[in-house]
Amino acid sequence: MTSVVRTLPIRLVPLPGEALDSWLAALAHRSAVDLRGILTAAGPSLSSSSGLAPDYTTYLADEEAERLSWATGVPARRLHAMTLRQYDGLALALMAQRRLVQRFTLWGRSIGSRSCPQCLAEQDGRWPLRWRLTWSMACTRHRVLLAHTCATCGARPHSRSSLASRIHPRNCSARKPSGGSDLGASGVFCGADLIEAAVLALTPDSPVLAAQEWIDDLLTQAEGEAAGNRLRSVFGDLAVVASRVLLRAEPGDFQLYGQKIDQARVAYGNDWRYAPVDAAVLAGPLTRAVEIVRDYSSDASLTTARMLADRDAAATNKPTIDRVRGRTRIGSSGLEGLF
Repeated sequence: MTSVVRTLPIRLVPLPGEALDSWLAALAHRSAVDLRGILTAAGPSLSSSSGLAPDYTTYLADEEAERLSWATGVPARRLHAMTLRQYDGLALALMAQRRLVQRFTLWGRSIGSRSCPQCLAEQDGRWPLRWRLTWSMACTRHRVLLAHTCATCGARPHSRSSLASRIHPRNCSARKPSGGSDLGASGVFCGADLIEAAVLALTPDSPVLAAQEWIDDLLTQAEGEAAGNRLRSVFGDLAVVASRVLLRAEPGDFQLYGQKIDQARVAYGNDWRYAPVDAAVLAGPLTRAVEIVRDYSSDASLTTARMLADRDAAATNKPTIDRVRGRTRIGSSGLEGLF
């Protein structure tokens, strides 16, 4: 370390599974300073002249982790576990040096975080890292789909952190449009309370909740030291199947999961190239994909595969059997065999 690292006088223990930007915001709020004050203590190189903090929650370099560790007392290994780096190559793919998630690979989510308003209220605005993943669409504890935007300003929470923000971690820190005269108590920031966001409730027996529980088990494995290539294969298959289901979706396909989920997909359309940001749009295709991937040989999986092949044939004017034999090309052996 070539520059001096100051030890911060106030310590804050990260919550299990918490995202790095959430913890930094909570630490800044507890210390009554802005985010710049926290990062500067770890050395000038961790701050930025742009007014926005680098997205350390996506990727934190080893030296940056060591500096933050010295300043905050949190072990570097734990800091790394608060970033998307732990899922790299398994549930997503990073462009590490640019601190970006690849959107074309594993249906990656580029920026921002979904949220459960009730969880935010109970945890005083602390944000789990998993909410940043495409694969998190519902809160199984509170049985709701996750919110994806601020209801007041429409911004995606936690897209980029302002170095000057002193907003409470549960409030929206998106900047207001320039030129506004009524800045309010939150200054240039939105400041809306994100625990007031409206979310779609799910029934206890909802297939969406069952799918999320299955995915959560996979993510727990990905967070362990023994995670291997099998998980990459599973998440790869989920991305392939969910995107294909979305591409060929028709009105009524997801009524079983809830009328509003089906309506959300219809309003969205069939753009399969990127993972939908809205959890209501994502819920149908991803839940259907989980049902297939967790048991390729089930009657439901075979029925869905035949339906997709028939719709492919109708859309491309190719015989169904040609589409089946064409295979997915990028899936696991189990998925290739199904299609």
